[in-house]
Amino acid sequence: PVFIAGWGQLTTHEYVTERLGLQLSGIAAQAGFFPTGARSAAEQAYAMAGIGPSDLDVVETSAPFTFLAALMLEELGLAPDGDIAGFLRRGGIDKDGGLAFNTSGGNLSFGQSAQGLYLLLEAVEQLRREARGRQVRDAEIALVHGHGGSTSSNAVVILTR
Repeated sequence: PVFIAGWGQLTTHEYVTERLGLQLSGIAAQAGFFPTGARSAAEQAYAMAGIGPSDLDVVETSAPFTFLAALMLEELGLAPDGDIAGFLRRGGIDKDGGLAFNTSGGNLSFGQSAQGLYLLLEAVEQLRREARGRQVRDAEIALVHGHGGSTSSNAVVILTR
């Protein structure tokens, strides 16, 4: 079986309307939000599950653009802030040597329709050892991140075996 160990969520409309690109201003900066709110959602999920980013074996994110996939690695606490290029060069998301990231192909692979459900399915298959051709060895803990709008709504769930 697969269990929900933790979850977190952040949604705000003021944040999106006050933001230019991914720069913070106004109420977003005052609230201490990082560029999308995924960081807050992840921190809630980690706390509820009693784990940290280094405990994860599999991560699935809804990132429809390459830059968002990179940003989510930082926001979810998986890569050092400001060093995504170095993290990737060091093999940070190599399936067999780093963190298994978007083994489903992510949003870049199949578009946005009901995508969050597919990310959850991928995480469950990984934890149940049913991910044929893309199985992550000894996967025990998975994080799934979903977002809506222009990243104004973020949700994170942590699943365990």
